[in-house]
Amino acid sequence: MLDGIVVLDFSHYLPGPFASWRLAQLGVDVIKIEPPSGDRLRPFAGGRLFAAYNAGKKSVALKTEEGRDQARRLAARADVLIESFRPGVMARLGLGYDDVRRDNERIIYCSISGFGQQSGRSLLGSHDLNYMAFSGLLAQLADERGRPVHPKVTLADFIGGMAAAERILVALFAREKTGAGAHLDVSLVDGLASMMAGHFAIEHGGGPKTGLSELSGEVVCYQLYETKDGRYMSLAAILRNGRPSGMDCGAMGAGAAGRSGI
Repeated sequence: MLDGIVVLDFSHYLPGPFASWRLAQLGVDVIKIEPPSGDRLRPFAGGRLFAAYNAGKKSVALKTEEGRDQARRLAARADVLIESFRPGVMARLGLGYDDVRRDNERIIYCSISGFGQQSGRSLLGSHDLNYMAFSGLLAQLADERGRPVHPKVTLADFIGGMAAAERILVALFAREKTGAGAHLDVSLVDGLASMMAGHFAIEHGGGPKTGLSELSGEVVCYQLYETKDGRYMSLAAILRNGRPSGMDCGAMGAGAAGRSGI
């Protein structure tokens, strides 16, 4: 669907590469810019993680000043540029938004960071688990004692990447109408915090901090059950006749569970 769109990707690790990988699946031509040492994700898992989220991209290794000149030439022809350094790093390299925009007014320049470009924490370095904690999402992944559980999926990275891809698509659409590019400020914490809007609304309305009770494990028809072979089964049956039926299914489910010995 996006055949002919060129994305220049300067990002490392997961959020930016995940965003450009999703765009590549839609037909975008992604050129990944790496230093001679390569993306910092390359050493992990024998390179398999890097390969998973950089499939379908071209890769260019650039060196010192000569590389910067080549990067500027590529940026002058690109539709989108993605970077995930701390604020100010790209500008010091002569590749900041204002630098690139001078040669390419239509550029959509996407800056991905943990806390955003203007936040008081903008210069702090961090990673996925901390962003989950800051957003409040980590508190929702808890065991029966209320202790946070260490997730095995880096949600901040992937949700941030999806948010970046979404913003880029919107900016491309807007550019078709106005002809103008844009500088997109994508915060990983903001992406996670947006998922907590319902929880915040319920809590500030006097409800629990755990969100909607029908979805938080408080009713037997929306729950996880251990099976006899040591595995787990998910049961998700929340609607009856098109209406929420948490209280009804909780009462009926408890009786059924008692009789069947689940």
